[in-house]
Amino acid sequence: MTEIVRAGQGDIEPLAAMLARAFFPDPVSAYLFPDEARRAERLDAFFRLQLTSVYLERGEVYTTADRSSAVLWLPPGTRPPGPRVQLRYLSLALRSHSLRRGRRLARALYRLRPRQPHYYLGTVGTDPRFQRQGLASSLIDVVLARLDAMRMPAYLEASSESNVRLYNSLGFAVVTQVMIGRGGPRLWTMWREAVRR
Repeated sequence: MTEIVRAGQGDIEPLAAMLARAFFPDPVSAYLFPDEARRAERLDAFFRLQLTSVYLERGEVYTTADRSSAVLWLPPGTRPPGPRVQLRYLSLALRSHSLRRGRRLARALYRLRPRQPHYYLGTVGTDPRFQRQGLASSLIDVVLARLDAMRMPAYLEASSESNVRLYNSLGFAVVTQVMIGRGGPRLWTMWREAVRR
């Protein structure tokens, strides 16, 4: 059985490095960080910022004991990051020459996000060496069980058809598909109503 722990500040470095490896081939990562030679470095910085300034501070991060998989959640009503954090995202985008793409993606996701209260599953990643072992599903299900008891829905965006299948198996259903820009990635927005267990 997978040992699951709630991540803290001491987990930022190993989780950012793991998520950078997990997301290296992801279509959204390639869109935002097209330079393959610098993508791993940029992704590491991006996930450090996400963990430090958004998810550990405002949400919930769960990981396996060996830090080989992680899920990052935000509860209903979470406010967007303040100006200081936004400037750090902006700086990263400028260094990656992806400011326009980042804005396009952020605007599209903001418009699609449901207004009904929900938990947002923002990031799910597993180290490539440990994928397809059910680690992410186990981590996600820990929170889904609690949401079911609370009668709280959940929402996410998937960036591949294989991820859509994974989330379907956990009770999420596709709401819509969207293409980000010309030649950009396709995303599937997905919603899950709470179920009785």
